[in-house]
Amino acid sequence: MMYPDFQIVLNGIRNNTQTTAFKNIFLLDNQPTNFTSATIQAIEQLRQQLNRLSAHEQLVALQQLQEQFIALIHIANPNTAIHETDQASIYELCDQLVNDMASAQLPIRYIEKQHNERLQKFIKTKISFSKE
Repeated sequence: MMYPDFQIVLNGIRNNTQTTAFKNIFLLDNQPTNFTSATIQAIEQLRQQLNRLSAHEQLVALQQLQEQFIALIHIANPNTAIHETDQASIYELCDQLVNDMASAQLPIRYIEKQHNERLQKFIKTKISFSKE
């Protein structure tokens, strides 16, 4: 069973996703402002709990993050083709984000900057836009 408070993180990420769905992350190089205040607050509050999740809870959380990310891609561009290898890359992005969030040593803005850079690389190298 997942910690009830971890739902706050998932809700914060869902809220962040909805708020930033149409932001152009390629224009955020010098101003990483992709995380909403709710996301930042959730990360700050739950860093300790992220480290205490069981392997099953981590898997469930990462799968939910992956699903949200894929949904965001389809909201931003419904014609985007997401291949099986892309899904593995999305899972890795989510895993890196959760690991960064769990690290008490990493400042939130650094996590945000790293996440934005990973997203940019992913979009540039992995996403194909179909005309179907």
